[in-house]
Amino acid sequence: MIESVQQAPVSFKFDLKSKVAICFLAFFIFCALMAPWLPLPFAPNEINLEHVYQPPFAWAQYTPEKPFHWLGTDRLGRDLFAAVVFGARTALAVSFPAMLLAAALGIYLGSLAGFYGDTTYKKAISAIVAGTFAGLFFLFYFFLADASFITQNILWKEIIFKLIVVVFTILLYKLLSLILYFIPFLRKKVLLPLDVLILKVIELIQSVPRLLLVLSLATFVDASLTVVIGLSAFTYWPSIARLVRSEMLKIKQLPYLEAARTLGLSNQQIILKHALPNALTPVIIAFAFGISNLMALESTLSFLGIGIPVEVPSWGRVFNDFRLNLSAWWLALFPGLVLCGVILSVQTVAQLIIRVINPK
Repeated sequence: MIESVQQAPVSFKFDLKSKVAICFLAFFIFCALMAPWLPLPFAPNEINLEHVYQPPFAWAQYTPEKPFHWLGTDRLGRDLFAAVVFGARTALAVSFPAMLLAAALGIYLGSLAGFYGDTTYKKAISAIVAGTFAGLFFLFYFFLADASFITQNILWKEIIFKLIVVVFTILLYKLLSLILYFIPFLRKKVLLPLDVLILKVIELIQSVPRLLLVLSLATFVDASLTVVIGLSAFTYWPSIARLVRSEMLKIKQLPYLEAARTLGLSNQQIILKHALPNALTPVIIAFAFGISNLMALESTLSFLGIGIPVEVPSWGRVFNDFRLNLSAWWLALFPGLVLCGVILSVQTVAQLIIRVINPK
């Protein structure tokens, strides 16, 4: 008689590295979100020409009655500690929305390309025309914003404005599709070779190095934080789309999807409820690594003086001040340590997520 053997559940323990990474990221996010309310001694753009390039911890100038530049100052006497804190807010304000947009676009296009291929996706001309107008509306209004919410307490207003634009874009698409559908010619359905079209767009974008592509596109637009977000998302979605497409190609051949079709489920229901949830594991990891990469990209653009306005505090602006005076080592040390700490912490947490999703 063969006895059944019950396999013990696989578990793991949080090691010291994971705990440090989680605590560091939690503290980083807290400082980034609460920067305008923190009791900082100086504003990030407050100029004090009497303390230009003051080194950190200059105790000879410390008096209990006056604010003190703990981490030193830059070439205009601006406080480095405030620049590091608000630079974290800028990095998070660029990387997280950009990665959300890139992930949303990559998941949508990658799932369509992998599931439908080149021979099964048909769409009415009215829906294609309506989607084009709605997409142009979204691109125009979504990126109409300045960077004033970085240093002021109006972040919630920007979030509400973006949500209104998203909702209105969806309503505009539905309304145009309904109106145009009454035109006989636009009622006709056409076959779209989605896989070939999306793959060619991905190859076209990825054929140019990301930094070179962003620098080339940034020369045609005015300096704006939302422009940097849009350019970052535009250059990063192809990698997400490739991941989702490859996973969808494997998943759509599995028997449970055939069973779902037999039960009469539509393609949209199969994608959203059955195929896509099983294809998101690599996307979660790519999302975590993408945030750290986009933070480094934002610092690079700020260092080069492209994309982000000069008045917006950022780590790249501090690095640029160090380039003008190499003896001011603190301008590179403290922002560099924070940036490296965030990148290493995000990668550590991403590895932790892998262990949680797949303990074996």
